Amino acid sequence: MIYIHKALRGVDGVLSFARTKEDRVKLSGLYDALKIDTLGTLEVHTVEKMKATRNTIYEITLKSMRIFYVQEGSDICLVHLSYKQKNKTEKKDIKTADNRAGQL
Repeated sequence: MIYIHKALRGVDGVLSFARTKEDRVKLSGLYDALKIDTLGTLEVHTVEKMKATRNTIYEITLKSMRIFYVQEGSDICLVHLSYKQKNKTEKKDIKTADNRAGQL
């Protein structure tokens, strides 16, 4: 099952985050795929475990977008979205995702 942190304002909030129609299509497709087969979908995407966080947070990279989530079994919760600004994930985005994950 997939959940969305309340700060992201549901599916509409996640989709409104996207800057382009192409990004909205990618986010929508990812969300739909996660609803159907969470673990299988994660296997085909670039997923990285974030370091130096209090909580276990993972990051999916879709071109210039970064989607942060926490996972418990086959359930995941999207906690933060950002656009890639540099090669490394910005500390403010990691901190935001970690704080939101701690609220769950």
